Amino acid sequence: MDAHSRQSVVLCRTGPRRLREDLERVLALAGAERLDPARRTLIKFNGNVKRYYPGSNTSRWFLDALLGILHDRGFRDVSLIEGDLPQFTVEEMLRHTALDRVLARHGVRCINYEHLPRKDHLPLLLEDAQVLNTPTMHTHGFAVVSCATKNLFGLLPVDRWRHHPALSETLLDLAARVSTFTVVDGTVSMYGDSTRTGTPLRTDLLGAGWDNLAVDVVAAKVLGFSLEQVPLLALARQRGLTGPRAEVIGDFAWETLPDFHVPFTRGAARRLSMWLEGLSGDGVLPRFTSRLLHQPLFRLYAGAVGLYVELNYLRNRRMLRSGPWREYELPE
Repeated sequence: MDAHSRQSVVLCRTGPRRLREDLERVLALAGAERLDPARRTLIKFNGNVKRYYPGSNTSRWFLDALLGILHDRGFRDVSLIEGDLPQFTVEEMLRHTALDRVLARHGVRCINYEHLPRKDHLPLLLEDAQVLNTPTMHTHGFAVVSCATKNLFGLLPVDRWRHHPALSETLLDLAARVSTFTVVDGTVSMYGDSTRTGTPLRTDLLGAGWDNLAVDVVAAKVLGFSLEQVPLLALARQRGLTGPRAEVIGDFAWETLPDFHVPFTRGAARRLSMWLEGLSGDGVLPRFTSRLLHQPLFRLYAGAVGLYVELNYLRNRRMLRSGPWREYELPE
């Protein structure tokens, strides 16, 4: 892979019966041979919810295929990594989503870095390791579009919500500090203003690239957003870190990218959350609300959000367990 193609983004179609085969092709097109099987390999996956919720977490079927490919290529020192959320621990999430079964099948562990040593907010375990970033594509109440760079936000400590008032700046800092090879699980995406209550959408895509911002440019277009609508990408373009489009290879070119044009609105609960965290719709931090982050009112609200998420899951459980994504599901 030459210097020019390092900014290329691979995007290919896939389906339940050919997922591993297509993932092999995506890795080859993206230059995965640059990865060293002898090095320690850490997979930063999406771990947003502790329920079976397709489109939110990196899927079981995607991780199963990826871990199998890495093993066949001679990778032996492989671990998944993730940090706690205020509502649950990594261990709870793995158990409730049955991701622990996938890890056991491949003899791979998941490292919870929440209480491990850090340097400048980032876990020290990232040093001397090659990092695979495996996000999903979804809309997000704060970021509008969440994919490659937003997944790195989970590397920050559990109180990472403190960075919401400067989210785009924080994400650009992470993109510059954390070098990754990103492989996008686009089998199922999601739209809505929360990764825990959104609507799954089967998109049958796999993507990959070495430049997280370029990957995000493609993800935004696939979901139907312009760069100006995504705060991270608008700021990145303003700073000259990305252009208005990306070089796309694989089954698509930039001009032929799919456009799912997913709906995006912020509901009343999200707007209240943004107000309590001191964020107006345009990202301005009003001084009179900024201190609410440290007050019992906010913590009470956070508990109410947790209850709302559980009720939403119960209401949608039948849909989640009977949608078209079930064709991807692994045998018991």
